[in-house]
Amino acid sequence: MARVKFIESVDEAQGKAKEAYEKLVSTGKITNMKRALLQDYATFDAFMGWYTSWARLVEIIGQRAATVYAHAVSTTNNFNSVLKIDVDQRLLPIVGEFKPATWRKDIK
Repeated sequence: MARVKFIESVDEAQGKAKEAYEKLVSTGKITNMKRALLQDYATFDAFMGWYTSWARLVEIIGQRAATVYAHAVSTTNNFNSVLKIDVDQRLLPIVGEFKPATWRKDIK
């Protein structure tokens, strides 16, 4: 099984990754996933962009509405169906036939 190299100390990081690592360690928010992502700062920055997007969404529509929206996105088969648009025309073959995923209800 392949192993992912983690940044284990501030000395292993460089540039913006080093700054991010120091901030995460000082706030106690460093995780193994973040240590791995910091191998490539652009990837880490894209991942952390979720938090910025979430904060902005909450600011605009509120915590409850943002949570409902996130849940709706996470429980559907196709992101396009949540937004009710067909950006890449993948829904054309099933127009009018889309049904949300139901496999989760069977998990015990």
